[in-house]
Amino acid sequence: MDRRDPEQGSGDEHRPGEDHNASAADEPAVRIAVYDERGRPPRLEIVRAEPVAHLIEAAGDRVLALVKEVGGGVPGGAIREVVDNLVHAHLSGAVVTILENGNTVRVSDLGPGIPDKDRARAPGYTAAGRSERTVLRGVGAGLAIAADLIEQANGTMDIDDNLGGGTVVTLRVPPGDARPALSEGFAAQTANLSDRQLRALLLIVDLAPVGPTRIAKELAVSTSTAFRDLLALHEAGFVAADPQGHRSATEEGLRFLQSVL
Repeated sequence: MDRRDPEQGSGDEHRPGEDHNASAADEPAVRIAVYDERGRPPRLEIVRAEPVAHLIEAAGDRVLALVKEVGGGVPGGAIREVVDNLVHAHLSGAVVTILENGNTVRVSDLGPGIPDKDRARAPGYTAAGRSERTVLRGVGAGLAIAADLIEQANGTMDIDDNLGGGTVVTLRVPPGDARPALSEGFAAQTANLSDRQLRALLLIVDLAPVGPTRIAKELAVSTSTAFRDLLALHEAGFVAADPQGHRSATEEGLRFLQSVL
């Protein structure tokens, strides 16, 4: 894998279901830079997919996998919400940077920016237009959810202006030994999935390996809703994702189904 500066125009490409090294410079893309060692160039991957909903899905999956690979603790739900937010920038200059062994994730773009950063953190404020609502819920919940999840992990979320325009959102959590343990209520919560999440888990067992787009179609929900249901199942330990973002049930997930059916 090439180790290049993220501002350069080349690097490894991650294209779900297609040739890993395919060239498609005219397609929207999300670049992911992983800094393994201070003072050394990062590993660089370029995620491409169409339509935009698939690109957001694939980029989120890949960032989560890389954060886990390097031992990071930034909550997956927070990462998803901030990566989803790149839609508002039309993926312009989209770069995700993974630092400090995965305990810092920085998502930057060259879009229109966020003039009122305080209100961007509050539920209900949104700049989502018709096109964005085909990918996102468009109700102004994304950054508010991310901020809440980061706070639960004793971390911080900073929103800054990017150089030359656009936005930089930085998610940061302390090292593992300084983060709070999962509460006992978390296990209870995972044992009481919503009806839709339970149906999603059953579909995964029947259709595995399967991606969020198919789950969304089967459940007649938006792709964003399916993303979040699958993330809840993943964080409960009931499903696992392959490098293409397709999910399969884990042994724990199968045991859970046996206990409730």
